[in-house]
Amino acid sequence: MSLSYSLQTGVSALKSFTSGLQAIGDNVANVSTAGFKKASVEYADTFYNILNGQISGQSGSTSQTGSGVHVSEIKTVFDTEEATYTGLQNNVAIDGDGFFRVVDATTGNEYFTRAGNFKRDGDGYLVTNEGYRVQGLGTLDGNNIYIPETATNPTSGNAENITSWSFSPTTGQLSLYFSDGTAIDGGQLQLSTFREPTSLLKAGSNLYMQTESAGTRTDFLPSNDSVATVMSQYLEQSNVDLTEELANMITTQRGFQAGSRIITTTDELLQQAIQLKK
Repeated sequence: MSLSYSLQTGVSALKSFTSGLQAIGDNVANVSTAGFKKASVEYADTFYNILNGQISGQSGSTSQTGSGVHVSEIKTVFDTEEATYTGLQNNVAIDGDGFFRVVDATTGNEYFTRAGNFKRDGDGYLVTNEGYRVQGLGTLDGNNIYIPETATNPTSGNAENITSWSFSPTTGQLSLYFSDGTAIDGGQLQLSTFREPTSLLKAGSNLYMQTESAGTRTDFLPSNDSVATVMSQYLEQSNVDLTEELANMITTQRGFQAGSRIITTTDELLQQAIQLKK
């Protein structure tokens, strides 16, 4: 077996652990990002070379050497993290499995997110920080969660200003209030689940896109009888454990150093082999 195989083994370690460090670095950078879900890197050994093999069906041992390591999968970990009380009416956290569904009004593209740090835009729509509209059911404007400036007060029968609004705990029902305390229904938040959420495609800004491998999407209304409820005025935190990530960083760094050592050692042996000809 030539020394070039040792070089390839060392290079595979450097490439794999570089990808691992990138994932860890992204996790650490987003330790304070609301609703962020960390990435987990899994490694696997690569193709094995047969040094001394036996024909199938015959007795005897087989000698093999591996060809290094590769990243077999980088998957998103959707562990639910503790939600923090913010007191803000536009913050909503999911308690259980599921995602908020949001839509880009310009392109019509759908995205999914666990981050409930929404805001009311200038047109009255509840949107993400990127301006994507939060979706619901029984709302005042199609499927968009809409909070108008004015509406008809059923008590007076007149058009009056909406003075405040809130989401109900558990169900995410939107209530719009007039100055006299009268409330009207503004619709309800709708959540979505997938058979394989780890197969969702990250789109940045805490958004995910549906993929074929993620399976069929199921939309539902949060309630005590569903797989998830909501918590109004709460915000889900990042599920990154900084201590764990720093420990993983040290382990990955040592693996990278060991891989580089394989390359330098092999290089020294090649230099010695070249000197033999002199």
